[in-house]
Amino acid sequence: IVSHTSKHCSAHKHFIIHRCVKSFIISYCVKSTLVLLTLYTMSRKKGLSLDEKRERMLDYFHEQSSVFTIQQLEKGCSKQKGIVSQSVKDVLKSLVDDDMVLYDKIGAKNFYWSFPSEVAIVKNRRKDKLQASVTGLKRKRDQLLETEESEKVGREASDERDAKLRRLSELQDSVAKLQAEVTQYAALDPELLEEKKLKTKVFVNAANRWTDNIFAVRDYCKNKFSIEPDRFDQNFGTSDVDYVEL
Repeated sequence: IVSHTSKHCSAHKHFIIHRCVKSFIISYCVKSTLVLLTLYTMSRKKGLSLDEKRERMLDYFHEQSSVFTIQQLEKGCSKQKGIVSQSVKDVLKSLVDDDMVLYDKIGAKNFYWSFPSEVAIVKNRRKDKLQASVTGLKRKRDQLLETEESEKVGREASDERDAKLRRLSELQDSVAKLQAEVTQYAALDPELLEEKKLKTKVFVNAANRWTDNIFAVRDYCKNKFSIEPDRFDQNFGTSDVDYVEL
């Protein structure tokens, strides 16, 4: 009986230990999963957009009310405005291109600054320009609407108009077919043939001039160096050279 009771207690003890270990493992896995999910969510956190970086950099300029080098901006904007130092140059360039930040070169360095009053002037100037553009576009729109209305006069839908439009379409198709047929005989165009004859004559005259030059050199070699014409032609491959006739 004692032995049986001892075995029962030992089995119960192992069962309790097993359950505790299992609970610990499950709890550890759950916590680890939550930590990993938190880290993944943080890594997937959306970065600053270009507009947000521009706004933060302008705030930095206006809060400091000073002049900076690019190195100072990379350090200050990264530390105080959360702008990655590697992107400071691109953000700064976009602001300079829009005249929101001004700069001047002194020695070997560029110095940048931006004050609220200057930004307000730039914005007002841009606003005036956009308003002028809108006014011009509205005027152009009104002109186009007037032209559209005037063009509609005499073009009201009617049976006669529909018949004329069909006839116009037929004539356009006929013209296209005739143009395609003319293209097939373009090589036989009298003007083109005459032009080719004139060019051929020019080319023949040029070839004959070179033939004259070759014969002159051959005669010179014969008279000066006693080189026979056959030997000359053999050495220089001119045995078949002769004048060209049309």
